[in-house]
Amino acid sequence: MNLLTGEFNNTLDDKGRVSIPAKLREKLPGNILHVTKGTNRCVWVFTPEEWERSYARWMQNQTYTAKRRNDILHRFIGPKQDAEIDKAGRIMIPQSLRDFAMLSKDCLVVGIGATIEIWDLEQYRMYQDSIDGDFEEILEETSSVDFYG
Repeated sequence: MNLLTGEFNNTLDDKGRVSIPAKLREKLPGNILHVTKGTNRCVWVFTPEEWERSYARWMQNQTYTAKRRNDILHRFIGPKQDAEIDKAGRIMIPQSLRDFAMLSKDCLVVGIGATIEIWDLEQYRMYQDSIDGDFEEILEETSSVDFYG
């Protein structure tokens, strides 16, 4: 799969549907996606292939305690639902996930490498504000990653 990147302002319609931007859709291998609770109050969107890879990583991690494995099952695996991209390029976000992510009319669709995140626009702004002050420290902690070539 191609790298999914970009931030796209979007609107959640009255039926709970959000459009997956064409620039992201053209990189997806099909029209079925998996949606679940993400971190930081967003909805994670996976292709079937990426879902299987992520599930395998989560379940094969031998360092988890039984409690942590159970936490992952209840946070990510249990809430997962299938979402089909319709002819207009939209997917339905189930009410439980809309509630979890506090999605309102104004939202943001973000390509994050192999996955997509869907955020309430105000929640995303607050998240970005929360990391902006610490970003130099974050870069230092990840100093083995050379962002500038």
